[in-house]
Amino acid sequence: MPVNDDILRVAHERIAAAAAAVDAVSESIDDTFVGIASLILGCRGKLFIGGSGTSGTVARRMAHILSVTGTPSIAFSPMDSLHGASGRSPHTMSSCSSRRAAPRTR
Repeated sequence: MPVNDDILRVAHERIAAAAAAVDAVSESIDDTFVGIASLILGCRGKLFIGGSGTSGTVARRMAHILSVTGTPSIAFSPMDSLHGASGRSPHTMSSCSSRRAAPRTR
């Protein structure tokens, strides 16, 4: 059955691509990762994670994962926090992310 073969081929390709991406990330982990993890683990208040656009989607996902694993976290939009009433206290920590687009070549 060619349809089933195509489905299996595509599934194998997608899984192989995801595995290669995870492997590439694992190779880039260094002391910076340890420093950030230490800051997060030492946070005594809430962790505010912000981003706009795609980075905002990642921030919301990170805040959810951290919250359900025991680190109180809130995702926020940097534009919404300009007025200064984000609910921060002396023990909170903020993290903002940005995805810089690669230059286009023609």
